[in-house]
Amino acid sequence: MRGVNMKVYKCHNFRSQNVIQVDNEPVSLFAYKDKLFVATQNCCVFVFKFLANQNHQRTNAFATEARVQQLLFNDTGNYVATLEVKSSRRQTFYAVKVYLNWQLATDSNSTRSCVRLANHDHSLKPNSISKDQLQVIDIPCIKEVTCISTCQKTGNLVIVQREKTTFYQVVEKSVSNSEKTYVDVVPFLELDWSFEVKSISFCENYVAVASEEEAQVVRLLYTESNKQTEDVDILKHFPSRTRRRVSSVLSELSICSDKHQNLDSALSRGSRYGAFGSSRNSMNASPALSSSSLNKLGFDAFNKIDDDENFVTWNFDESEQKEDFDGGLFLGRRGVRKKQSKTAVLKSLHELTQRDILLADNPKHNDLRGGGHSTAGELTIVTVLYKRSSSSTDSWKFIQLHPTYLLEGERLVMRDWYREIPAQSSVFSSLVGVSCLLSSARVGTMYNLWNKTSDISHYKYTLEVHQLITDGNLLYVMNEKGLEIYSSRCNAAAIHNSEDLNGITKAYPSASLDICLLGAHPFIGATQITLADDSVVLLSKVEGSNNKNEESIWSLYALEKCSVSELFKDMLNYGSKHEKSSSTAYVHLLQEGHMIVRNALIGQKRTDDHLLELYRESCGLLGEHYSLPDAEDHKLCLPYYLMSGLSITEIVKQAVNYKQQSKKTTPYCYGIGFSYYLNYVLFQDEEPFVLLEADGDQILEVCAEVIPDRISEVILFSRLQTYNPETALKLLQSQMQHKSSIDEKHTPVSMVALASLHLKLCDPEPAHVALTSIPQRELTKICIQHHQLLHQDFAELSPLSQLMRCHCPQVLITSLVALHDTGMISLDLAIQLLQGAHEDDAKFKNNHVKEYLEKILEDNQRKYVFEEAAVLLSEIYMKRIIHVAHPTDRQRLNGQVQNKTTGYFGQRYSWLDELPPFKGLYALKQPCLYLRQSSPTTVRKNNTTAPAVSKQESCPCALCHEDLLKLQSMLCSPSCSGAVMDKVLDLLKTSPSLQGRDAIWVLCKIRSEVTETFKVMVERYPTVLLSFSTSVLEADPGLWSNFLNEVVQMNKLQAENPDENAEIYFKSFQGILKHLTDVLTVKDFLQILPEEGNMLFFLPYITECQEKDKSKKLLNTVVRKGEHLQRFV
Repeated sequence: MRGVNMKVYKCHNFRSQNVIQVDNEPVSLFAYKDKLFVATQNCCVFVFKFLANQNHQRTNAFATEARVQQLLFNDTGNYVATLEVKSSRRQTFYAVKVYLNWQLATDSNSTRSCVRLANHDHSLKPNSISKDQLQVIDIPCIKEVTCISTCQKTGNLVIVQREKTTFYQVVEKSVSNSEKTYVDVVPFLELDWSFEVKSISFCENYVAVASEEEAQVVRLLYTESNKQTEDVDILKHFPSRTRRRVSSVLSELSICSDKHQNLDSALSRGSRYGAFGSSRNSMNASPALSSSSLNKLGFDAFNKIDDDENFVTWNFDESEQKEDFDGGLFLGRRGVRKKQSKTAVLKSLHELTQRDILLADNPKHNDLRGGGHSTAGELTIVTVLYKRSSSSTDSWKFIQLHPTYLLEGERLVMRDWYREIPAQSSVFSSLVGVSCLLSSARVGTMYNLWNKTSDISHYKYTLEVHQLITDGNLLYVMNEKGLEIYSSRCNAAAIHNSEDLNGITKAYPSASLDICLLGAHPFIGATQITLADDSVVLLSKVEGSNNKNEESIWSLYALEKCSVSELFKDMLNYGSKHEKSSSTAYVHLLQEGHMIVRNALIGQKRTDDHLLELYRESCGLLGEHYSLPDAEDHKLCLPYYLMSGLSITEIVKQAVNYKQQSKKTTPYCYGIGFSYYLNYVLFQDEEPFVLLEADGDQILEVCAEVIPDRISEVILFSRLQTYNPETALKLLQSQMQHKSSIDEKHTPVSMVALASLHLKLCDPEPAHVALTSIPQRELTKICIQHHQLLHQDFAELSPLSQLMRCHCPQVLITSLVALHDTGMISLDLAIQLLQGAHEDDAKFKNNHVKEYLEKILEDNQRKYVFEEAAVLLSEIYMKRIIHVAHPTDRQRLNGQVQNKTTGYFGQRYSWLDELPPFKGLYALKQPCLYLRQSSPTTVRKNNTTAPAVSKQESCPCALCHEDLLKLQSMLCSPSCSGAVMDKVLDLLKTSPSLQGRDAIWVLCKIRSEVTETFKVMVERYPTVLLSFSTSVLEADPGLWSNFLNEVVQMNKLQAENPDENAEIYFKSFQGILKHLTDVLTVKDFLQILPEEGNMLFFLPYITECQEKDKSKKLLNTVVRKGEHLQRFV
């Protein structure tokens, strides 16, 4: 056993001490909840109930057949069990009795009772199962009974007869040929141990036994079917000595000699048993054994072969691994080849924590379910703890299991809690921890049996122990001088098992925290103790002199437990007295008190407000301790402060008070834990703090001392938004001056914070200076990472955004688009923010809305929002074209227009440059007439004043028609949808005199009704007929036939009444025919030729079309044969 660190803090007290009056000398005690059962020397059992106001009342009494050696009460089965001993000159008789309907017995002398044998249905008599009288079930015992025990949750009973333990289940049976039912006690399991059992404790499917030299805890694992399965998680941690172990190296040799005979069976066994190794994975799996090799080695079918969990495969093959060092492959550099290291890792002895279990023999078991008949499922017994006594521990004397449940279930009707697996209760699923206390007369150890067995605490008693018992929070130890109270870690281990203690939002002291001796209470001749919910019952007895006739002097005490609140306050008061002299003692008692309060909340159906308040108080005190400068484990300050429910204002005031009291003026007067807390809570992704301005100023001043490097981040990004801007500006400027004094550059975040504070003080000029000093790339990064800078609760743009809108609008728009991509600010919200309080009809006047939508439509990755954005942008373009603004009114625009061809925007058709209001590509590239006339440079150069520009004049440059060019680019895109075209057509109907109306109308009709555009194009725009038809009609013979008819008809009209366009029409007709010879076959070409025409005119085109058709066919033949030959090659 390792060294025991025991702390002594005498802070435990009982509320009161009362004497319980019993008619005769008590010989055995048992208490549970509010009931106390006392067996006396004159073969009687008295039942007492603990009442309020430190009172108790005797409620029941009944007689026993013999003197009671051990007494138990089970709340689930509602029965009293006794081990009764009757001695004669020749021998001693042992009997175990189960008393039902004990609550009907009010007088030990006049109570009617009936006795029957357990599990003997044939001996039943009608009066023996009467429910209106005391029923006594006698369990025959042939051998000496060492002790008995019970599980309060399952209602099961166990009888120990030296090496044999028999488990009984209380069941409800039906009388044959009758509707009557009765309760019986039937055995369901026998365990034969390899040593003589002196003490036993069991709960659920855990069984703990101890002799003087050995102690063993096993778990009963029932399967649901007859198929032999095992609990992999348990077997992984707890190997058994009874399972034969074979080295994997030997397994490999066996397989090699027999691999051809039983390969399939070997693989199947490998998958079954190879999974149990705790350090094994698919990359390190040892070979399995074949059935023939097992026979050769002498293993029969009843042995289980487990893979050796310590087997490690060594592979010394040379191999190279290509590594990308620092992104070398990405940057085009050659990768570095490195040889893999050859490292063999073996388990050291200290890692084999369960080596004691290898010495254990699992008990032999006999499943008695079904009365010897076959039952569903099988039983597997797994040893989870095995210890042998040594010279340092003496012999074992006490063993106790303590379960912890999240929910304390109410007692159910017997027919509801009966199960096929009797070792599990109805609340088994809420079991979160099982601890085992194993103790000798002078030392003891508490083990955690949940998941993986581990020792959590060690005890070293002041005197030799007579009896001990734990309730999960405290350990009550009785010795010759009285009663000692120690802290216990059972419930603490359960909390670690069941909760996610991440150390950030939740924390809890370690279950291995040093044990405390909390109190000592002297009693003369203490012989027995038992625990009720609110009382400790202690029997003290002083034997008489050698004269046998002289009776012993005894007293039965009821010691009322102090409440959780009182014990916590006592611990806190005791620790506070020694806070200055011993901070270790103070924090230790704080932790003990915190655990006591937290443990009391386990299993509560209703939250106790008082306990919850105590819990928060303990968290606050622990958080305060870990926030101090000299505190260890400073990071625990954060979870305890968060669990305390204290506001940041209260916590900061505590820190300021500590600073004032300690009279420290250096920046290090605040602890690291306090800094850790501020860094976390200020930048949590939660709602801003609701506090007064004065409190906000105090928090800001403390932050300037504790985390000075983050003062600008606190101002901009933290949850602290309520403060005086002047105070914040002074603190920020002071920090910036300090950085300037040590030649440190101001960070972009600091400059953004400076601009933001100046705006809050309504001082835009210095804000503008601070903003312009930030590189736009850095400013965009900050805005994207911290979107809250751009808006005020998503309702409107922030003052900082308004300033950016005036001086660097591209930063604002780029940030909004990036936030749209991350899903933070939607399209509608961004437009709402940019539009502000203006009406929807004025949206087209907002250049930033237009630029935002254009940026959205530039990237194909945003296709999911193209439809909505394109409809809005097309409407804006149309309204801006209708309400044209001359360049002199938009001086902020550059002299160049970007031709957008990405995303939703497509390449404009070349023939659009010839349609009004444009006058060719050359005119589009010329400088704007309005900007040139109003330029001051031009005026000074010509020594004239700028001429007045008439609203009726039209400039053909790209700058004057930027919106029209972009709209045409949208309509030319393959992505353009019908919704956009319908929207544009609707707006065209309201503006018949719109500039560029024909071009817009034609583009909208091309997709759906292209034939309607033929007549308009032929009549109005003869110069673009060839380029229009070649770019729109592609190789569709039907469309070309219609279009060619329109051109032929126009040429006929020109032949009859020629004008200046006659030659243009004729050349366009020739060009069209020339183009058709390239795109159509001879057959299609002949079909679309007009019926009326000169054959000699069309013959050259027909001949050329036929030659090109033959060339295409020949080319296809050559390609096809080449592909055919390539397949054979």
